[in-house]
Amino acid sequence: MMLAYMLSGCGDREGMRFGEKSAHKVGSGMRMSEDVAYEAPSSAALMQTESSINPSKSSADYAKKLVKTAYLEYKVGELDVEKQRLDSLLREVKGYVANETERKEYQRYTMRMTLKVPSRSFEEFIARLEKGAGRFDQKTINTEDISMQYYDLDARLKTKKALETRYLEILRKAKSVEDILKVEQNLSMVREEIEAAQSRLQLMDHQVGYSKIEVLLYKPIALVEQQPERKSFGERLKAAMSEGWYVFQGFLLFVLGGWAFWLVAIPVIYVLRLWWKKRKKK
Repeated sequence: MMLAYMLSGCGDREGMRFGEKSAHKVGSGMRMSEDVAYEAPSSAALMQTESSINPSKSSADYAKKLVKTAYLEYKVGELDVEKQRLDSLLREVKGYVANETERKEYQRYTMRMTLKVPSRSFEEFIARLEKGAGRFDQKTINTEDISMQYYDLDARLKTKKALETRYLEILRKAKSVEDILKVEQNLSMVREEIEAAQSRLQLMDHQVGYSKIEVLLYKPIALVEQQPERKSFGERLKAAMSEGWYVFQGFLLFVLGGWAFWLVAIPVIYVLRLWWKKRKKK
């Protein structure tokens, strides 16, 4: 039962927020065969291992992890010319264009770009961009401190790697197939957590190393006012006569279109007139 005791000890010591579920599963759910002998390390040895994994550091020992972003909007004379200037500035600071969209909006042409600039050149790039643009219509700069999340995740990753090493040691001591399968199952879970943490740290490193700058360039569309064409008197007279003729045609068509009404109305009117005349004679 010594091996199961060691697994339980690993799970209890590693029950941190990251991967706590899998660590407790190892400590409570596994029962190794009794023919596997493994000597438990002393408390002093465990403490020494823990201190080597997570050495105590003051806040001053950690470099700040800052994520910088910016949004810039300004008017240009020609979109292509300004795009060339941006490309030139990006080459100088070793940045790149992550996304670019050009379209025609209401009364203006626009070009939206997502730029990635090394963080060390963030302020310099914006200053040089503003100098060439003259002024920004909108300028928004944000800085997010992710130091706490970064170093917390890094510490938990180191702890998980230490747990992986202990599982490997136990795996080498295991003799039965059942023991080997149980250890490998939990080792696989720990490695998945390690890979997830490493991916997250790589993403954070990229966000810290390269700042994102959203740029909106726009060029107003010139509106040309069209003056109404002045026509001569003869042209206007001709147009008036033509319009009158169209009106007369419309009226005639309206009258003819009601032929059924007139077919009934005329006899009725004739009968009414006869009745009225007879009434007056009386």
